Amino acid sequence: MKEESPQRVDRAAFLVLGGVAVAAVAGAAGCGPNGAQSGATASASPSASAASGAPYGFLRFFNSTEANAVVAMAERIFPADASGPGATDLHVVDFLDGQLDGAYGRGAKTYRHGPWPQPQSSGHGWQTPALPRDIYRGALAAVDAHAQKKHGAPFAQTTSDQQDAMLREFEKGGVAAFTEFPADQFFAMFLGDVTRGLFSDPFYGGNRDKGGWKFLGFPGDPMAYGDRYAQLVDQFDTPYTPAPMANGERGAM
Repeated sequence: MKEESPQRVDRAAFLVLGGVAVAAVAGAAGCGPNGAQSGATASASPSASAASGAPYGFLRFFNSTEANAVVAMAERIFPADASGPGATDLHVVDFLDGQLDGAYGRGAKTYRHGPWPQPQSSGHGWQTPALPRDIYRGALAAVDAHAQKKHGAPFAQTTSDQQDAMLREFEKGGVAAFTEFPADQFFAMFLGDVTRGLFSDPFYGGNRDKGGWKFLGFPGDPMAYGDRYAQLVDQFDTPYTPAPMANGERGAM
């Protein structure tokens, strides 16, 4: 049985430390490391279902072991608390599953022909010939291998304190289990993808019930409000506080 940590991750601190540009993230649904939009596909395999008690729907890309690790990792990064739902409730794993099975996972609009200067801080940005879906597959195996070695259980079955400590290790890098892709680079990639799952348009599978937008106070897709929004856009002294709306929704102010 997984024990709960007495101290939860500060969600506001996550937004600051993660460098989240609220308007940009909420508006840029499903963008990968190079800004490539990443649409999900319609195919699905019934390897796991919310009906079975799993915290996700039908999986397209992940197997259940991988999905459980993603759920646990994402929830420790953005846990539920009194201010709102966490990554599990917002279905971040469903977002990631769809993205990795779609264009993002297959490297659409991603330059992969080299050379690949390292590190990424060199100013060249995302530099790897690997597909995001391949990085995730290898990295999630490494996550569980590291957890098994340290605690004798997969990552999802360790305690919250143990999970927090391992995530800090991944963030720092140098974890031996990551033989194909550095742990710190995967952590940075995962943190960005979780952020998109929390705050991108619900159309892409995450941000369930627009809970991420409600947490931020973001009104969603302005075009859902039509011309009346256009009449207010230059009125900087007028509060704009409609309920969040997503792609395909229409409402009245």
